Amino acid sequence: MARLRTIGAVAAVAAATAAGSVAAGAPAQAAMKDCKRGYFCAWSNTSAQRFADKPDCKWWSDGWNWSGKCADGTRHRANAIYNNGKKGAGAAHVRVYDKAGGKGSWACIKPGHAWNLTRMVKSRKGWVHVHRWTWGPKKDQPIIYSGIDSHKWVWKC
Repeated sequence: MARLRTIGAVAAVAAATAAGSVAAGAPAQAAMKDCKRGYFCAWSNTSAQRFADKPDCKWWSDGWNWSGKCADGTRHRANAIYNNGKKGAGAAHVRVYDKAGGKGSWACIKPGHAWNLTRMVKSRKGWVHVHRWTWGPKKDQPIIYSGIDSHKWVWKC
């Protein structure tokens, strides 16, 4: 019976991981509130794993060429992203791309979801990154390896 409970708990964790969301604790919620409603935010620092600091970059519109603290064209710096888009307010999903101008491989983050791009889980193949590109030449490769260079608000993932 205990083994069945363990299997059920593992299945629940796997389902939450597959959904792509990160559970946010009190410190995370405090920093995430700095990502205003209707914004898409990115963190580039080591505390991004906990979303503990204010976001390094914030956008309310499309970001066709990330620069500054989140990327500089050669060194991708975003370790975590959060979509605080308004559900039901038009284009609330955010598609992130590995190249500037909305080109290359992409993945889509739903409103209200936060991704720690450095997060790994143990699988049958060993430790693997949770968040991966879902379309394009780098499909199924971890996002953290190539990084994000642009994003676009879209109607649905």
